[in-house]
Amino acid sequence: MALLDQRDPKNNDLFKNLQGNVLKGHGREHTANIFIKCDAGKAAEVKKWIKSLWDRGLITSTKKQLRDIFLWKDACVDGGVFGTILFSAKGYEYLGFNTANNFSSEFLNGMKNAGLNDPPIPKWERGFRGDIHFLLLIGDNNKKTVKTLADKFKKEINKFGSVTTTEFGDALKNAEKAGIEHFGYVDGVSQPLFFEDEIERYKGENNIKNNVFQYNPSAEKELVLVADPFNGEQDAFGSYFVFRKLEENVRGFKAAEEKLGETDLKLIGEDVERAGAMIVGRFEDGTPVELSDEAEMIKSYVINDFDYKKDDASKCPFHGHIRKANPRSASPFEDIKGVQAHVMARRGITFGERDDGPNDGIIDNKPKGGVGLLFMSYQASLENQFGFIQRVWANNKEFPFKSDGNTNKDSGIDPIIGQDGADNISTGEFASKWGDNTKSNFKTASFDDFVKMKGGEYFFSPSISFLEALA
Repeated sequence: MALLDQRDPKNNDLFKNLQGNVLKGHGREHTANIFIKCDAGKAAEVKKWIKSLWDRGLITSTKKQLRDIFLWKDACVDGGVFGTILFSAKGYEYLGFNTANNFSSEFLNGMKNAGLNDPPIPKWERGFRGDIHFLLLIGDNNKKTVKTLADKFKKEINKFGSVTTTEFGDALKNAEKAGIEHFGYVDGVSQPLFFEDEIERYKGENNIKNNVFQYNPSAEKELVLVADPFNGEQDAFGSYFVFRKLEENVRGFKAAEEKLGETDLKLIGEDVERAGAMIVGRFEDGTPVELSDEAEMIKSYVINDFDYKKDDASKCPFHGHIRKANPRSASPFEDIKGVQAHVMARRGITFGERDDGPNDGIIDNKPKGGVGLLFMSYQASLENQFGFIQRVWANNKEFPFKSDGNTNKDSGIDPIIGQDGADNISTGEFASKWGDNTKSNFKTASFDDFVKMKGGEYFFSPSISFLEALA
């Protein structure tokens, strides 16, 4: 596995010409995601404006991003504002580029025509219903700075177009300072890792000896990078980008968790918490339910070195969210390398304000909406990564398949992100007793849909030398 060395000079050209956030998350606590639609006849003006973002230092290269990370770790120097600009297929076409033979059909068709069982377009939020040309993402650790910059750029954009919507993101963390989503579960644990130092840290955090992994997240840069189609330079790469706004009904989810544990599965005492862990695949603190029947493993928020047994759902159900989204080596039709070819680099952030404690154990004070996840991911192939995971894994009631090749009637759609085109109800089997794989130990139960897709789009992150040459 050819991992990258951040400090090797031979990688300088790659890092200098690649926009940040692709190989490693930007790490800012607050973001503004500004969706832009341009007026007809203003292409020349738009090109100059996009180039000016780089000239003014807003666009962050991977080189600067990596340097900022080391400065923060070594000297607590904040890297300041992060920025990246992303193009939709219609954005390229607006600027006069011929997209027909330069991008994948999935990108050209856009999310509205992706066949993901998404809600009808009229049910999307207004800012996502029409054409979107560009997405400007800015981030900073100061929330006020992000809001001020969003207002500033909106005024600039109004000279040649309009902002269809601005989606603000704010990182949500638990008492251990681990990132969580609004249902209260540690998020972003299992990510592909592209750098040598990241794998060394992973081995230490997961107590891996002699390079013997249960699950190795090492990934080559080709998992997310493709040649920039409009830049012939040797180190000019870009990446396909997915944005989806996912609203969460936290109160409904927590009530359904309690019902699943106490009423449907008749779990007793602290074991009731396992109901939610089986839905997600981890307890709230990050402890994988595949490894433990209770929470609070040491450094639970980083534990990721585990695998699933192909035909055993007595610990983590076949339709548990993280098992659906990354079945590891438990897919009978692909080895672990084949499964990892579908993995994405996820870069999401939570959105929305709330007054309660996400992990306080109280249901009645939880929000019913207005909060959720701004899902974002980078990949080299929309078809084989995001699209594959959503269609073939999350939306498939019979995946993971049995190791004998037969369809799996004990599964269901992903209870978090699965969409069946109807009510999105996930029905599958849960083990009443952890670790007992006998048939009599399983009970069939359903879990309603508490995540609503509110809109999104596909984008491409072009190389920096492409941006420099625009005007």
